[in-house]
Amino acid sequence: MSKRGKLITLILLVIAMIVISFLVLLGLPQKNIEEDYRLTNEAISKQEEFELPNQKKLNLDDIDNETFERYIDETTNSFIHVESEIGTLESKSWYDEYMEMQVKSYYKEDNLYKIYAYDKSMNFEIYYWDNKVTFILAVPTEYKDQKNENGEIIGYRMFFVENTMIASMDLDGNSVDPKSADFKTMEDFALRLSYYFTLINNKP
Repeated sequence: MSKRGKLITLILLVIAMIVISFLVLLGLPQKNIEEDYRLTNEAISKQEEFELPNQKKLNLDDIDNETFERYIDETTNSFIHVESEIGTLESKSWYDEYMEMQVKSYYKEDNLYKIYAYDKSMNFEIYYWDNKVTFILAVPTEYKDQKNENGEIIGYRMFFVENTMIASMDLDGNSVDPKSADFKTMEDFALRLSYYFTLINNKP
């Protein structure tokens, strides 16, 4: 084969590789998602009864850096404590027909500490302290049990203080802008979902 022929063959191979790589990337799930549809749910978003009554809202603009870091530490410590004590808690499992999810709750007397709920597309771990949501890890099913390059579980992370989402992170571990529509959508959905499970768990 002439040098010209070899060059043309090489160019065609490079083009083919680029095309194949592009097609593969199209087929892969994208981690950094703007408003994941799985973080919304019309079943609870349209029901006034699933909105927290007399919820105490913090003004994020009034929280200084020191207070913010303290809140994050307290939230982190609370769900770590729940996980360390999970074996001592009572639990029950059921299929929630309204949310169409398999659910398992961990509680002690009238205090709810954790909900694990999942369907075919999303897995939720919801942590409570004093019966208020404190942390949520939401893992899309395609990333279940997967970790990123830093060894962290891939999932949306949401931190709460006094029924207010003070911080959230996307699937790439980037902070979601608190002033964005995505942040407010996630907060509303998460608060309603967590509150719904407190109501259901307390039913006889």
